[in-house]
Amino acid sequence: MAFVVIVITFVYIQLLQCITKPILYGSLLGIFVMLAAATYASYDNLTKFDKDDPLVKDSTDYKFAMAILVIMGILTVLYIVLICCLWSAISLGASVLETASDYISDNRSITILPFAAYLLCAPITLWWTVTAVYIYGLGEPVFAEMAFVADMQSSNESMGMFLYEMFGFFWIVAFIIAVQLFVTCCSVCLWYFGGHGSDEGE
Repeated sequence: MAFVVIVITFVYIQLLQCITKPILYGSLLGIFVMLAAATYASYDNLTKFDKDDPLVKDSTDYKFAMAILVIMGILTVLYIVLICCLWSAISLGASVLETASDYISDNRSITILPFAAYLLCAPITLWWTVTAVYIYGLGEPVFAEMAFVADMQSSNESMGMFLYEMFGFFWIVAFIIAVQLFVTCCSVCLWYFGGHGSDEGE
């Protein structure tokens, strides 16, 4: 299963080089079409009511249909305004995605880092589990009727040990993740500013 995930990841990375911008712009267009279609459907539904009948205007169905039309219209207009205002940022994001796929294609070994971090965290997690069970067993067992297992009444010392150990576990895992991110960031900076990812290096 892990091998299949790796293969799918590399195939996805290769596809990003070719279809990043079409997928992004196609998604933006698709969202606009859906909003416009929902607005039109709301308007078409509203026109089916007899507006000359005062009872219809005061009905809950008419008010609900009007509210849906207003909401969908506002969302459509707001979406268009946001796209127009953030178009440069969207284009930059698409270029960043393309550059990221180029980087991973040139540095495939970087994909090993997440797996290495996971392997390093596995024994730490096992150590934490064993230690937590041991600390839990330091308390006095309290037996309750019809209970499947006995409850352990821990002391303040054992609770402090458990909290300290839990803090150490999270700190070590966070440190491993931070090292992985640091190595990745350094690799990206060396690759990009070395001319491989810039226009000057092409």
